[in-house]
Amino acid sequence: MSIRSDFEIAFAFQAQYKDHLAEIAQKVTRVDVAGWLDDTRRNTDFLVIAMANDWRITARVRQADERYRYGAQFTIRLSRPSGAPTEMAKIKAGFGDFGIYGFASPDEPGRLCQWILYNIALLRCYLNDDGRWYQQRNIDGSSDFAAFDVDEVAGAQLGFLLNSEGGAFDAWPPPCGPCRVCGRPSWQNDEIGPMHPCCAQISFRLGGSCPACGESDRRQHTKWGWPS
Repeated sequence: MSIRSDFEIAFAFQAQYKDHLAEIAQKVTRVDVAGWLDDTRRNTDFLVIAMANDWRITARVRQADERYRYGAQFTIRLSRPSGAPTEMAKIKAGFGDFGIYGFASPDEPGRLCQWILYNIALLRCYLNDDGRWYQQRNIDGSSDFAAFDVDEVAGAQLGFLLNSEGGAFDAWPPPCGPCRVCGRPSWQNDEIGPMHPCCAQISFRLGGSCPACGESDRRQHTKWGWPS
């Protein structure tokens, strides 16, 4: 009896959702009712407006129970035990146009209960501009991932988030800089630089971590720009 690799297990899991992923992928087109001229002279009732002649769409589905902890982010694989090229390396090389990232529904087999459809070209722009992300490792230690806050990338690159369902995402306004304590974008400056009010009032009394921001455990994993 052969033992399946981690890749084979992940591939089989995601294959269950291919129909719903294909349905979401169609949202990179837009269907409009044709205008009077098209209708009367060009045999056209609807216009399907495509963003490109063809495109490549990547997808990742996570387990249903991970939504409650990680529903505000999306991740891209940085490494595999085999050393094979991963999603981040392929994105950096220029492959991929759009991405789908979602969570399996606990109630409807083959469906996602939450998903985003995003523009990979603008993710490249975000990383080119030294955008922030966090390095995470699987619980079993088998892979590393780059984790991004959906709201943060959407705020830095307008048009990044093309469509979504099941989650509440609000693009952040452009920050003036990362908070000196917790590292998250801040919109307030004082004489010592960007600082959240909660960090300024609480964190220094507690040794440099701010419970209000909830960033103490993530701070040491913060990265900027493309992975080296």
